[in-house]
Amino acid sequence: MIMLNKHFFSVILFFIIILVPSVHVPMHSDDYHYILKGMSINAEITHYLGWSGRVVADMISPFLLVFFPTKVIGIINAICLVSVSLLISAIPYALLKKDKCSWFNFSVIIMLYWIANPNLGQTSFWVVGTANYLWTNLFILIYLYAIARIQNDSKLNYSLVFLLSIIAGCSNENTSIIVVLISICHSIYLYKKNNLKFCFFGVIGSVIGASILLLSPGNYSRASTFPGWVDTPLQNKIADHFINRFEGTLQVYWQVYIVIAVFMIISACSTKDRH
Repeated sequence: MIMLNKHFFSVILFFIIILVPSVHVPMHSDDYHYILKGMSINAEITHYLGWSGRVVADMISPFLLVFFPTKVIGIINAICLVSVSLLISAIPYALLKKDKCSWFNFSVIIMLYWIANPNLGQTSFWVVGTANYLWTNLFILIYLYAIARIQNDSKLNYSLVFLLSIIAGCSNENTSIIVVLISICHSIYLYKKNNLKFCFFGVIGSVIGASILLLSPGNYSRASTFPGWVDTPLQNKIADHFINRFEGTLQVYWQVYIVIAVFMIISACSTKDRH
């Protein structure tokens, strides 16, 4: 009961902390474009063919903006952010087939998200930004949690995993391939260990979702507006990424590395004491 109260208190506390700035964020930038685009199927198809393959994100943005006032959107996005942190802390326990979630792990994860996120405003408070990054990651985590928890083959599990994997694969360009690779590795592991066939539906679905995203005509249309980058040889793009961008990106998350190092030291010391 004490652990349950601690977990509940930590969830409510961080929800309130996130809610305070979230409800005060006005509409701005691309929000106006997406509210004008609305929920029109024709507009969505035109957007897909001419600008972006992010079908999931590009449907969430107008849905939130059309049907909810900004303060309600702030509440919804605050719930989404808390849910993301809860799922991250719950997935390791799901893999171990344990029905619990550590309030301490949740608190550490959400605090790291808050202090180590280099674009907190763009990814967590701006409506279109949350649709592209926060919400898509929520769907990825729901999918990962589902495949970690499901323990038997059934038609329901086939359908659930397949649907979630398509949505997760069609997240954004940064994560779609990662979802496919995780699906492949997890499926091979489950099949060899438990002969569960449902897991391969996750591979098929994630590949379909990633293909919808990455092979969108809109991506190629938008890329044509940057001829200098398009004409750059692939090896130069890879070198630029790892030499000029990757190092800087890693440096941003130094707080996360410190926490990981501390936990590794604590784990090593506790293991040594047990022996």
